[in-house]
Amino acid sequence: MNINMKKYTVLSLAIVFLFGSTTLTHAELNTSQVNSIISLLQAFGADQSVVNNVRVSLTGGTPTTTTTQIKTLQEQVKELKSELAEAKIKIKFTETLYRGISGDKVIELQEFLKQFPDIYPEGLVTGYFGPLTETAVQKLQEKHDIVSGGTTATTGYGQVGPKTRAQLNSLLTTGAGSSGVTPPGLLTAPGIQKKLATSTSPVPPTTATSTTSTTTPSGTTPAIPATPATPSGGGGGGGGGATPATPATPAEPESDTTSPVISNIQTTSVAETSVTITWDTDELADSKVDYAFNSPITTASSTIDATTTINHSINLSSLGAGTTHYYVVVSKDGSSNTATSSEQSFTTLTPPLPPAPSFAEWDNIQITSLLDNGNKISGLSFDSGSSNYGLIWTDNRDGFQNIYFNILDSNGNKLTQDIKVSENTTSSVISSPKIIWSGNHYAIFWSGRDPAYDYVNDRPAFFALFDEDGNRLQQNVRIHPIGSQTVNLETSIDVVWSGTEYAMVYKNKIYQPQVPEQFNVVFQRLSSSGGVVGPEVTIATDILGGPRIVWTGTEYGITWGTSGDYVDREIYFTRINTDGEKQGGDIQISFCGSDWCSWPDVLWDGSSYIIRWNNISKGEAYLSKVNSAGAIQSTNLLTDNFHDNPKLIWSGSEYGAVWNHHRGNDNDVLDFVKLNSSGIATVETKNLIDYSDEPLNLYCSRDPEISYQDSKYAVVWIDSRDNSTASCAGEIYFATGN
Repeated sequence: MNINMKKYTVLSLAIVFLFGSTTLTHAELNTSQVNSIISLLQAFGADQSVVNNVRVSLTGGTPTTTTTQIKTLQEQVKELKSELAEAKIKIKFTETLYRGISGDKVIELQEFLKQFPDIYPEGLVTGYFGPLTETAVQKLQEKHDIVSGGTTATTGYGQVGPKTRAQLNSLLTTGAGSSGVTPPGLLTAPGIQKKLATSTSPVPPTTATSTTSTTTPSGTTPAIPATPATPSGGGGGGGGGATPATPATPAEPESDTTSPVISNIQTTSVAETSVTITWDTDELADSKVDYAFNSPITTASSTIDATTTINHSINLSSLGAGTTHYYVVVSKDGSSNTATSSEQSFTTLTPPLPPAPSFAEWDNIQITSLLDNGNKISGLSFDSGSSNYGLIWTDNRDGFQNIYFNILDSNGNKLTQDIKVSENTTSSVISSPKIIWSGNHYAIFWSGRDPAYDYVNDRPAFFALFDEDGNRLQQNVRIHPIGSQTVNLETSIDVVWSGTEYAMVYKNKIYQPQVPEQFNVVFQRLSSSGGVVGPEVTIATDILGGPRIVWTGTEYGITWGTSGDYVDREIYFTRINTDGEKQGGDIQISFCGSDWCSWPDVLWDGSSYIIRWNNISKGEAYLSKVNSAGAIQSTNLLTDNFHDNPKLIWSGSEYGAVWNHHRGNDNDVLDFVKLNSSGIATVETKNLIDYSDEPLNLYCSRDPEISYQDSKYAVVWIDSRDNSTASCAGEIYFATGN
């Protein structure tokens, strides 16, 4: 329905001035007053005939309006009043309004509220929902028993929500509306003008005999009052041309360029793996927390709530237990102004652990009887078919360091004579031997000098193969032949069995004329007999920390340390397919900065990668959990007291971890702990060796390796208990337990 408000006003005024007043006569009006009335009619767009009749009537003449014309005007006024009443019923408050927003809906609200001086005495119509409007809404809510306290976030106090809108609409249709009087200014609000299809220009007011001073709120452009039309000529209607009326310009809020002010940041409900962070803002804004375990925060996880509020609360979960996390809170208002707090921190609780399991069954079995400072454990592999273990280590029994191999039963008893695997006849060092049980034989890998090639920098990778009884199946194989232009230094070897072939990663330094020396991470596939399958694939360059590899059943995960002034600085991880092609980019696991971080390792628990890495500068070892897509999920502190890098094994339901740490006078003891799938300890740490009857300066345990089969853990290590000196020369010991 199209209601022409100007027409309604003009018709009403015409009838009042011409025939509806019995008290107002020309004798009571001077020329200035008559001209003001005429100007008002002209400003409203009255027909000239109406203007002329009104002028004649007000100056003592007899208007020419006929009875028929009067009746027609009265009928039109009646019809338009009916249409206006119907339109007022259709006007509804339909949107939630709250502090900080602006627009036509706020203007409509302010126009409505200002008719109630006890609720909105300021009566400002700015289009901006500020503190004065919020206070007016609160007064209205209290007056009509909607709500009388709380906050916008908790009770809706000061916010035009569903109940408040219902009350406003009731007042509009049965309160202010029932009197037949439209609330002052309501029909000039832009939003209602659109509903009524009126002119977008507000109706100019009549000339007031007095003015009321109002204060324009800060942050707005002041309103410009309307200027009434100047009638043509002077008194009596003669004279010069008229000046049309200038409509009023409403006050407009300036664009919001101020960010929210964040205050009262708190951490509550701190638990082992979760925490709640709360804070306040001085205006409505959303909520976000960026958090990480490193400081300053560089790469962070985020939790976001897009709901706008002034009382913010974010819950963080899946955190590392007993770990310090760093965070900032971020809030963005409706104009996209963003505020970020300074860096904060919290430390999750360390869960209470049950007592350490009884290790009475962990009888220490001595494997070697050659007290040798060169003894070093290199690997322990389990034969699932016979429940035996394959063990390799290095010692100097023949004057040079070589690899030795033996098979142990489930109790640690040797089943063969020690078997010499390598053939080192020089002072060259054997590097990173590995032993793998493939399902029907033991495969041994290492790096060392080639007896058939006399070049001091040549240290290629070798492969040896033994059956489950310890019989050699073939001669040692040099994996990469001697090249015509390059000589390989292949160290830090790690190998996995995929079920059909081996995959090897290693740190490779290629000596090439006029080429700067550089270590790379190289991936190589090998057949079951140690033959090269496919090309070498460079995974990373300029590295120092030895790479480690794990097979998930569908892809490989590889971790390594970057180089920086000959010490590792950061730990990285990547996923590759069976052809060595990266699945996603390299992921930075650690954020050590100037610290020395090194010795990464990686395991697969059936659904996630677990990467163990060390901050050597702080003496801390960490476990980072990475999902199958390569995203970091959590990082937990494993230990803050270790010497050699901790070793882990996945049992199918938990991790077993073993490491040696200092216990006074720079001597080391051996610790064991069980961890859940998130890398959090589930029992107290247990020292595997009882040195209570030994002199303190003779404690020395090192180079632990761990395996898990048949519901029990097996650990081997170098132990100096039989040494009468303060050196760490020792024997190999073996123990099992659960």
